[in-house]
Amino acid sequence: MMKNLCKAGVFIGLGFVITLMFSLAPTKMQEIPLELFFGDPVKCAYRISPDGNYIGYLALGQTPETKKMLNVWVKSYDKNDDKQITFDSVRPIREYFWAYDSKTVFYLQDKKGDENWSLFSVDKDDSTNTKHLTPFDGSYVRILEYTKDHPDQMLISLNKDNPELHDVYLLNIVSQEIELVEKNTGSTINWYVTSDLELKGSLSSYPDGKQEFFIKNDQGKWESHVTWNYDDTPDNIIFSPNGKFYFIDSFNSSTNQLVEYDPDLKTRTVITGDKEFDIASIFTDDTTGDILAVRFNKIYQEWQVLCPTFEPIYNKLRAFRPGTLRIVSKDQNDRRWIVAFDSDTAPLRYYIYDVESDSSIDLGPSYPELEKYNLKEMKPISFVSRDGLKIHGYLTQSDLKQPAPLVVLVHGGPWERDSWGYNSEAQWLANRGYNVLQINFRGSRGFGKLFEKAGDREWGRKMHTDLLDGIQYLSDQGIVDPKKIAIYGGSYGGYAALAGAAFTPDVFCCAIDLVGPSNLITLLKTIPPYWKLYNYQLTSALGDLETDEALLKERSPLFKADQIKIPVLIGQGANDPRVKQEEAEQIVAALKKHNVPHTYKLYLDEGHGFAHPENCFDFYREMERFLNEHMPVR
Repeated sequence: MMKNLCKAGVFIGLGFVITLMFSLAPTKMQEIPLELFFGDPVKCAYRISPDGNYIGYLALGQTPETKKMLNVWVKSYDKNDDKQITFDSVRPIREYFWAYDSKTVFYLQDKKGDENWSLFSVDKDDSTNTKHLTPFDGSYVRILEYTKDHPDQMLISLNKDNPELHDVYLLNIVSQEIELVEKNTGSTINWYVTSDLELKGSLSSYPDGKQEFFIKNDQGKWESHVTWNYDDTPDNIIFSPNGKFYFIDSFNSSTNQLVEYDPDLKTRTVITGDKEFDIASIFTDDTTGDILAVRFNKIYQEWQVLCPTFEPIYNKLRAFRPGTLRIVSKDQNDRRWIVAFDSDTAPLRYYIYDVESDSSIDLGPSYPELEKYNLKEMKPISFVSRDGLKIHGYLTQSDLKQPAPLVVLVHGGPWERDSWGYNSEAQWLANRGYNVLQINFRGSRGFGKLFEKAGDREWGRKMHTDLLDGIQYLSDQGIVDPKKIAIYGGSYGGYAALAGAAFTPDVFCCAIDLVGPSNLITLLKTIPPYWKLYNYQLTSALGDLETDEALLKERSPLFKADQIKIPVLIGQGANDPRVKQEEAEQIVAALKKHNVPHTYKLYLDEGHGFAHPENCFDFYREMERFLNEHMPVR
């Protein structure tokens, strides 16, 4: 239990350091087939059943209708009796989990990328016994709690009655009946449940950005316990069997911290944190509720073990292979563990470890054909922006003689970050002769609240000049051809590409936008309805529709389309609920009006990004053609 939690902990990192070196290299490269970078993995997303006797994974189907779709497969732990148990022929399955009977598998699916996720179940021994557990059009389900003590029930939230709000329901998995447990009064963004399926906590968000945490008392009344300002908002709230709550927040700290909250005393105790980097995730024991470890996403991934009884197992797990450890799955008795490793030069490889026998099984790589090739190192870099902020990033270099053409690969979000590890786009571009620069510009998540908030209302301005400063940093190193720089990204990264074309067209020779907004006004007007309670975050970051129309217009590439003089490639999913098709259509119309060379690719069966490999292949082949035409490597 948590009394064993060691607050001092022990940091365990990668165990090696990569030195940043810029060197001249051979000019001949072996071209790796594009399909190996962007095709479906051979096997991935392994999950051990709760009883430890079966393994699930995702792989392409074996029937003619499903041979291009990832579906769920299962096998016995100690036998090669693999069989396909789902047969979706329309859209790949990407998320699934085991029922506690170790016989049923649950999975989530949406329609053509609309992100209205539905819950299904299938019997591993009878694939014809498939049930659609939440058959409500236009709504999506969130799994709140599912425990071994109530294997036939699940607490879920649904926005079926009001698309803006999620209410709490008790789902009977056997009868498929649902019962309303708690109605959302209009401000709740998250619900928290005990292992006994008791609704115990809720988190509300208000128009001023504040968030408030409520706990239901013994009389069934909601009591306010903690209030956070916008800058300190919590994450990963967990209710423990010991009656205490654990959460991550940045109250009185520049970075977030793991906190233990005692609801009886209304006291908070800081367990751990870091002065420069945020906690990325918490790893808990599903049975006891113990917090076993936390993970920091620093320059490299680092784990901090907090529970002494977990440390010997962790040391075993991390010893299988160099690289970044991911704890993927374990059985309910903590006997059998599935882990995965990736590094900058290798995609995921999976292992099973059996604690009792102290033995392991190598499940193999997710992309075995890639192991035949030499992939490129991702090298950490850092520089100081023009206004004094320390910026971290990564550089993946091609084998071509330096200076070489550069692709600035901009991450999405923008409340995400680039991390060290295998990146298919960076490896593909480097293999084609391009250097690839990834920058965690201000506004990126993981570097503390001050760094994140430094991006507020800086879309197309300081967030963009951080990218320019990164280019200058590489230019000073002599590894950038200033006449051959492209900018590419998806979502916010797509916006950054359009901003580069519109605001600094002399820096780049071409721009590639995938599902990026072109007009911040229409973006804010068409957000998904269930984002309404996050409106303060959006308006703080971009600007307010009612009071900041001039600012939003100024920062929108659409209204500077007459300044674009470089070729632009645009990709868009027709069913994207976040960045609507209109965002692509209006910038395409403007490019036509101003006679700007451009290519537009619309994918009718996609949403915010790609799920179908054939669409990936099509877009990336177009990218290759586009880059070869407008930024040839020789």
